[in-house]
Amino acid sequence: MSWFRYILFCWTLCLPLGALAQSPPILITDADMDASSPMDCNVYSPDPMAPANFFDSGGNSANYSDNENETITICPDLALGSKVTSSFAMGGGLSWDVDASDTLYVYDGPSTASPLIGAFNSATHPTGFVANASWSNPTGCLTFQFVSNASVNASGWEGTVTCGNLPQPFEPHMVAYINGDISGGNDMQPADTGYVDVCLGDSVLFVATPVFPHDVSVTGTGYDQINTYTVEWDFSDGSSATGDSVWFTPPARSGFLVSMKITDPILLAELIISKTRVSTIPSFVTCEAVPDTICLGATANLIGGVTSTDTAGVDGTVGSFQLGGSFAGLTFLPDGSGLAHTDSLSISGFGGATMSSASDLAQICINIEHSYLGDLDITLTCPSGVTLTLMDTYTGGGGTTFLGDALDDGTLTPGIGLDYCWSMSAVLGTMSAENAAGNWIPSTVTPGYNILTPGTYTPLDNWAGFIGCPIDGDWVITITDNIGADNGYLFEWGLFFDPSLSPFSEFYTPLIQSEQWLPDSTIIGGGLDTAIVVQPDDPGDNWYTFQITDNFGCTYDTTISVYTLNGPELVPGDTACDYTFQVTGTYAPEGGEWSYSGPGTSTFFPNTTFINPRFDVDAPGLYTYTFTDVQCGLSTDLEILFMPDIAASLQDYFFCEGETQLLDVTEGTDPTVTYQWSSGENTSSIEVSTAGTYTVDLDGYCNDVSASSVITTDPCIVIVPNVITIGEGSNGQNDYFVMDGLFRWPNTALTIYNRWGQTVYHADDYQNDWDGRNGNNGQLLPAGTYYYVVVYANGESETGHVTLFND
Repeated sequence: MSWFRYILFCWTLCLPLGALAQSPPILITDADMDASSPMDCNVYSPDPMAPANFFDSGGNSANYSDNENETITICPDLALGSKVTSSFAMGGGLSWDVDASDTLYVYDGPSTASPLIGAFNSATHPTGFVANASWSNPTGCLTFQFVSNASVNASGWEGTVTCGNLPQPFEPHMVAYINGDISGGNDMQPADTGYVDVCLGDSVLFVATPVFPHDVSVTGTGYDQINTYTVEWDFSDGSSATGDSVWFTPPARSGFLVSMKITDPILLAELIISKTRVSTIPSFVTCEAVPDTICLGATANLIGGVTSTDTAGVDGTVGSFQLGGSFAGLTFLPDGSGLAHTDSLSISGFGGATMSSASDLAQICINIEHSYLGDLDITLTCPSGVTLTLMDTYTGGGGTTFLGDALDDGTLTPGIGLDYCWSMSAVLGTMSAENAAGNWIPSTVTPGYNILTPGTYTPLDNWAGFIGCPIDGDWVITITDNIGADNGYLFEWGLFFDPSLSPFSEFYTPLIQSEQWLPDSTIIGGGLDTAIVVQPDDPGDNWYTFQITDNFGCTYDTTISVYTLNGPELVPGDTACDYTFQVTGTYAPEGGEWSYSGPGTSTFFPNTTFINPRFDVDAPGLYTYTFTDVQCGLSTDLEILFMPDIAASLQDYFFCEGETQLLDVTEGTDPTVTYQWSSGENTSSIEVSTAGTYTVDLDGYCNDVSASSVITTDPCIVIVPNVITIGEGSNGQNDYFVMDGLFRWPNTALTIYNRWGQTVYHADDYQNDWDGRNGNNGQLLPAGTYYYVVVYANGESETGHVTLFND
């Protein structure tokens, strides 16, 4: 885990490029160089060979006087530089010797009425000091007032006063729009360093919106930042981008740090970090159906909920951030003898953990360029105040070796920063030892000089001294410039801790804001709570959806099943032969009992509580068997049609030619039977008119049978007699009115008429038995001719006459 701070330490003043010229000396007693006659920033620029240009009243060769009260105001030429800076340091051509009874006052502005920067003498600041015009001072002027007493004086000072364009502070800002929707305004709350809450799959448009209050276009002095800044984006998923805006799509349900670094043209940098949180899938573990299995027609309670008044809670789940770094903007660090600059990083998220081993601090790294290694010592102070030295090449030996690829040409143009780290597991020794061993690389920016090889070095003090230090809190780096010459830039620094100490340092849990059961026609009850009552219509699984929306605007749901039992499950109805049926496939986990109704008596083997018994019946027909389960008390019917064996029979027939005979073998007990006659028909009956043998095959459900009929025919002609002899003359022949063939025409009617048309005989079903007697009185009729009418059963008739002889 690492924390970074980006800073720029200028050991002198950051000036525009230009030709160097030795600046004329300024005495405290000289006339003001106020706004009406400001100092020329092209003239009053640093001169490494003769840096001193501001002196007390004694100049560079005599003491100041007693009882002085001298004031001078020095302002910059705003067309060339925005601020005045001053340095009163020891070494490097500068000196500082002001008696404790005397004081140099420095004011941040054009008069002694301006804010006091400080009161300085050799007692309060034995190694000197630096004073700069602040950014709250738009004039850029400094006012110096020197007051001495009447008794003791000293050599005073040989200082430097310059003007130029200091790094112009600016405000880094960023805004965020989820899925690029700018209509709703900034989605980051709070602004700049707050949170952007999204759903997985959302994209966020991050836009840099810096404010440059000191830009030359605003103040009329300084340099252009608005048109020359650059933006770098880094995301804790490892991706990065450049430009004023960038799209970021979080790849997982976690938290992601979004760092935006804005750098102006003179390398002043500001970085802010926002956080993107991705909604996590909530826990629906408490959502349930009670009971989850019911009988058809019964009800179940479904329980969901998110609030304290709900029956059960849907819990948001925890997300986390893998922390990156902390950052501060560029800071001006003046050059000087023994001047120290401190900067701090605030560490949090370790939950009160303390360092238990020197290796808990994996390493500390800086990116730096400096033209004189022998100037510097660097210390690190933990939150409890323990200070350990990382390097001391001022006393340990550093000489003219560079740190980083410095530009040593008398200007303040930055060189190239290189990375130097310290770690207790370093292979390299201390910086002093490695420098003494000649562990160098050549400078490319300033040829002829050597650079201490970048790498990881052993710190001067063992970090076991940090054991017991809290990790959370302010860690302070202190850089001391011990010689008032040369310059450099510290671009960034960072701490790297053992990741196992705190893999995640921030957690979040989305809040559930709303919930509902999606509509379903089988929801029959419910109230303000999220517990509802359902009564499913269908057997099997019935699914219900509970939906929630969290405060990130993300919607999730879960489905709850209620399984409905549809009573017992039986095989479909069937048809059986031989008056027996074996049941299979009955589903009734808790068992049940059989009953029946039908045309006969049924028995159950082995008994009525066996779920797959055998049914035996004593009569054919349709039986309805009912199984009632124990669990739900529900009944299901099974219909079994017990089919008998089919039978068929036909008789033989004799009939007259021209007549027909119906042959019928209709089987009424088996509706599935099919018929096939030898004459080709497939109906249950046929009508025949010709002689022959007719056979029919019956195919039934349980068996097959056949039947045959022999048909005999005859022409069936009836011969009516024309003579009948009765009385004494009868000789046993023709003594009856006998019609040959009459037997083939049953139900034939015969009527006899005398010549006067009177009926003398009538029979509806004549049997060849009229012997000439009057049918009315039984007397023999007199001889003569009589008329007859024969009417056959088929409606046909025949007439004629018959002669009656009566001897």
